[in-house]
Amino acid sequence: MKQYESYMERQEVSASFHEKLLTLEPPARRSGGWRRWGVLAACCVLAAGLGLWRLSPHQISCGDGSGGSPVSEQDPQPADAVPEITYRQETSGVADAIALPDGSFTRELPAEQLAALLAWEGESLDSALAALGWTDYALRGEAIYDGAGQLWLLTVTGQHPDGPEFTLELCPGELPPTCVVTPAQETAQVNGASVSAWYSSWDRDGDGKTEHVCRSEFMAGDVGVRYENVDAPFTARYGSTDGELGGAQKLNAMAVGRIIGRGIDLKRVMTCEEIPAWREEEFSSLAQARQEVEFAPYLPAENMPGYGEFYGRLSWQEGSYHDLFVRWSRGYDDVEVAVCRCPEKEYSTVDVDAPEQYDVRLYDIPWSESVPEEYRDTVYDPVFRAEDMSFSVVQARTLYRNDTGEGRKASIRLGVLHPDGTLVRYTCKGLTAEQVWAMVESTLTNS
Repeated sequence: MKQYESYMERQEVSASFHEKLLTLEPPARRSGGWRRWGVLAACCVLAAGLGLWRLSPHQISCGDGSGGSPVSEQDPQPADAVPEITYRQETSGVADAIALPDGSFTRELPAEQLAALLAWEGESLDSALAALGWTDYALRGEAIYDGAGQLWLLTVTGQHPDGPEFTLELCPGELPPTCVVTPAQETAQVNGASVSAWYSSWDRDGDGKTEHVCRSEFMAGDVGVRYENVDAPFTARYGSTDGELGGAQKLNAMAVGRIIGRGIDLKRVMTCEEIPAWREEEFSSLAQARQEVEFAPYLPAENMPGYGEFYGRLSWQEGSYHDLFVRWSRGYDDVEVAVCRCPEKEYSTVDVDAPEQYDVRLYDIPWSESVPEEYRDTVYDPVFRAEDMSFSVVQARTLYRNDTGEGRKASIRLGVLHPDGTLVRYTCKGLTAEQVWAMVESTLTNS
């Protein structure tokens, strides 16, 4: 993902493609903070001690092997059957940002307790896992609550020892949020629920083997569901052998049929009374942001010249994060400074005497093809010790655009770790290397 983002930063959208983007229906947005996340991590966990959500049992029944056609409302599937769903090849989407709710927090549940919640009353755990196709999967999960203690998103993930994996996202009242906006898709009717389903096939991990990803989205009563699995650990009646597309489709359809047929009850995990203290505040000016005395030494003393629009925000949660973010905007150019004051956190820093770890001048775009795997994280997003910072380091982090001449603009991304544990990240578009160095250098004497 990091290599993709770096490559995309260098791209421009044609006028015709831009016009197509404007015709897409945007997703419903929730109000929330500035802290952005892309794809929700698959290592997530359910709320501990907050109650149960349950799925019902059924005996596994397969389709006729053809891949099937959409099931009509007039011909509903019984609750104990695997529906025949046509998985359309996934079309390209548009990346979007998702903001977590202000004051959001998570609650975890040990994997063995999470697995126990999957069995319907009177059903054995083995039967429940088999009905979902999750036998031998290691399960994890996460419940994300907003600052008022209301459930925002519930995620269950699974990892099979042979490689297949899945992510199940559950959201009260609407489909789970997504970081990719796709055009409208055809839907199948499964027991009265409209199910959108896609698949894609490619070598995701560079091991020379094609992986098959199947995804479905639907409302199960008043619970929004997104289920994505990569391959499957069993031979599919739809297709051929373990790990091929037919198996991935079957595994996805098994969960769709069970969830729609039996439903999901999130009532007992809808609220959490143990809410950590938190604070979110926006700033309309740099001067206002600098009133936060703990952060002032790490912020620019003056506004960015030539940049008109300013945005600032403080985010704090007890025992979790204490961040201040400021941004100046000018057209497609942004200058962002993010300060994190969490001394207990540990960060890996680069060795300035090893330029192969961070010097972008050594590599060609796309970095995914030119940067050795062991350096990809540091080349994309390096953290330097404050005492190692210099103008030459900033020059090594400078990606110039296509314009030429003196003072040409650049994209620069780097982090500076100060002796007191404060991390300052700079993401600058439209400034020269000299301007970025002046901004960084001013904080080195203050800290």
